[in-house]
Amino acid sequence: MMKMYQLNCPACGATVEIEQDIKSMFCSYCGSKIFLDDGVKRIEIIKKINYHQTYTDEAKIREHERKEKIQLKQLEYEEREKKRNDRVVFACMGILFLIAAICFGISRFYEEAGKPDANEVQVPFSSKDLKGENYEQVIIDLENAGFIEITTKKNKDLITGFITKDGSVEKVSINGDSDFEEGDIFPEEAAVVVTYHTFEDKD
Repeated sequence: MMKMYQLNCPACGATVEIEQDIKSMFCSYCGSKIFLDDGVKRIEIIKKINYHQTYTDEAKIREHERKEKIQLKQLEYEEREKKRNDRVVFACMGILFLIAAICFGISRFYEEAGKPDANEVQVPFSSKDLKGENYEQVIIDLENAGFIEITTKKNKDLITGFITKDGSVEKVSINGDSDFEEGDIFPEEAAVVVTYHTFEDKD
């Protein structure tokens, strides 16, 4: 059986196994040719083919190229994300602008819809506000509001006049509506009837 021994390659420092009687060999790691002196086991490099350095340089180049590709992909991803985020922002701004425009249009519509025409009256009070007030003052208020067809109706139901005062309004109806609210709109020629409490006529 041939005897083997180990030496360190002087080129790359790797440990290589050497057969006893050979005179030269190539390092299996870096490719350098090694000459062996049997007498003192002295190693000389006859021809150094720097495969190790070559491989190292190529590996560094490949690693650099790989990093560049990764960085390029990262930049492309960031650019895509930026464009996507910009589109989202613009879309949100567009939606908000559209919502604001719709809200403004709706508010303008109701604002215009809530305004009376030239021949209409917007009531500045509700029917409940007039109940119990003096009918003469109520007639003045209705005329000031713009109504032109106002009539009165007596409800001769008073006996003493202690609780309910003579001339206090029982109800006001506009075109038959005696439960109107402040802001309701009626024609200025609407039939307004003011019913008030009073005593029986004395003979």
